[in-house]
Amino acid sequence: MNFLKGSLLIFLTFPIILGSCQDDEGNLDMPTLQVESPETIKPGATIIIEVTASAPKLLAIDGITGGIASGEGVLEKTGLSGEHTTVGSAIFEFTAGGTENTSSILEFEVLDELGQTAASELDIQVTALDYTQVVVLNEGNFFSANGTLDVYDLRQQTADNGVYQVNATVQQAVIHQQKTYLVTNAPDALDVLNNQLELEISINQGLDNPIDFAAVDDIGYVSNWGDINTAFSDDPDSFIALIDLNTQEVTDSVLLGSRPQGLLAFDEKIFIALEGGAAVAVLDTEDSSLEEIQVPAGPSEMVVDSFGMIWVICTSGSLVEIDPVTMSVVSTITGLTTGGFNEKMAIDGTGEVIYYLGGSNDSFTGLTTVYQVDLSTQEVSPFVENGFALYGIGVNSETNEVYLGDSNAFQSTGTGFRYNAQGAKLDEFATGIGPRGFLFK
Repeated sequence: MNFLKGSLLIFLTFPIILGSCQDDEGNLDMPTLQVESPETIKPGATIIIEVTASAPKLLAIDGITGGIASGEGVLEKTGLSGEHTTVGSAIFEFTAGGTENTSSILEFEVLDELGQTAASELDIQVTALDYTQVVVLNEGNFFSANGTLDVYDLRQQTADNGVYQVNATVQQAVIHQQKTYLVTNAPDALDVLNNQLELEISINQGLDNPIDFAAVDDIGYVSNWGDINTAFSDDPDSFIALIDLNTQEVTDSVLLGSRPQGLLAFDEKIFIALEGGAAVAVLDTEDSSLEEIQVPAGPSEMVVDSFGMIWVICTSGSLVEIDPVTMSVVSTITGLTTGGFNEKMAIDGTGEVIYYLGGSNDSFTGLTTVYQVDLSTQEVSPFVENGFALYGIGVNSETNEVYLGDSNAFQSTGTGFRYNAQGAKLDEFATGIGPRGFLFK
């Protein structure tokens, strides 16, 4: 669930018209109410509400209840303490409905031991989502030039297939400065799309089996395997191509010692997962110098957690935590079931839960289990099992919904699945061939 930082604190006291509720001068103890609350949340988001109540003098609290007076959503009491004492509290979780720009009125009531009550209302405004679309990256069949982009409308929950015909094999796409940079091979290109996913220019010079893209300011970086005949050898022709995003031309290249896979732009540096080796290379964007951080074999994909630590999943079955300040490994989770090549991983909006696709007995037909990793405990557990030919994964950081792509063994068009953070399937929709990833915009 997408918990907002902080809680809503509601302090309730209520009058009881008895002699024992008077102070030394005979004045009644009057109720006071203090509410500390964020005014808005996103559709589908969940917040924690703490309701604290105190009874005057020696009277005791008999219960605290809550309900939804109007609007969408689910309110659930998850904890109660201090019952039958003069001060008590209850914990509620409120999950907003899916409708944007609406209001939900929550009611809370406190009951004392004499049956007297006090109530309070809380008005929660549900604002518009920043993300309105999910772009599905469909790889297509290799050398068939039938990759596509689909758009899943988050408001209507409908898919529009083939919005952009790639005419190549899709490898990756990244949104930077309101443009989508789409990496393809067969043929090799970096397609630059505007916000409506319309082609502005296709950069096809200076690339050789490009794989991934990252950017810092106005410079783009594309990882390239190089000559396919040497890409998987000990002496590949792999490199990073530097692109001036204003002139949209390749201006330079940096040679690599191993075949690269995923890229990550972080803190003015480009982190490069050298899947063909056992290191993460770090490219200084100021002078294009390289240094390496040694990790287990096959670093493939990277994400950043809520503390600014970089997590790298390796084909050899490890998940490695890197401190980007000290450039050193902090911790390593071993024994993961991975696919063994081109791992797929995503992190939720809290930056505390990683999801990755686990391995299958057949690398062509796909991956069968989705795992989740709680970074606070480093516990690994199944999220979706028996996932058939799962090939792509993404997480909507606003709602923490998990999107999965089923390649259907590349024998036909694919299927997209949407799950909530508890692992319950919400819906499914048709995709193009080989849905390998998801962008949120």
